[in-house]
Amino acid sequence: IRNEELKLWGNGPSNNFELCSEGGYMVLKGFNTIHGIEDFEGEEVVNVDGGVLFSDLNIYLTSHQKSLGYFIPAYGDISVAGFVANDGHGSIAGDEGADIVPFIRSIDKMNQRGQITTYSKQCTKKSLWKALMADQGMMGITISLRIKIRALFKVEIRIYQLGDTDVFKPNGFKAIADDCQNHMTMEWFTDANKSFITCGTETTKDVSGPD
Repeated sequence: IRNEELKLWGNGPSNNFELCSEGGYMVLKGFNTIHGIEDFEGEEVVNVDGGVLFSDLNIYLTSHQKSLGYFIPAYGDISVAGFVANDGHGSIAGDEGADIVPFIRSIDKMNQRGQITTYSKQCTKKSLWKALMADQGMMGITISLRIKIRALFKVEIRIYQLGDTDVFKPNGFKAIADDCQNHMTMEWFTDANKSFITCGTETTKDVSGPD
């Protein structure tokens, strides 16, 4: 296709599956290879194609006793490239942040001529790296990425049911987050004036319940 708009079709969570437009389109679901765990610029990373789903990546890493950590989405059928393009985030209690961008170590982008360039966090100008992260796909097609990983770990889970007065009193929410320490999600039922809060704290204890 020359001098025509090329539309990309990813894994479907966004509106880019609407193909009723002029020009051609490229289906990226075939870019779904997990290339493996490797050392990259002094850190342990997993090298994946942009179309790999988090559900598949988590299964792969768990089989190797590795983990992405807390920034993964709650919904597994999201592609890695799409998640990075929107600076997606997981659920974490604390100040270190839950978005994926700080864990990206390299990204391969393909331009309109089909040329692929590898950008690494260490060797790319900060302003350009910032633009490449959460670029909404405007800076080229994401072919593959390297993501920092960590050893697999265990989390002790506690679930609280609290009323609005407990959650929204001064410093109430902060106190809950401090108690959660590592992981936190909250479901707020406004009509019932109650919340279900799931807290997670990393532990070395033996697993006491089913997976």
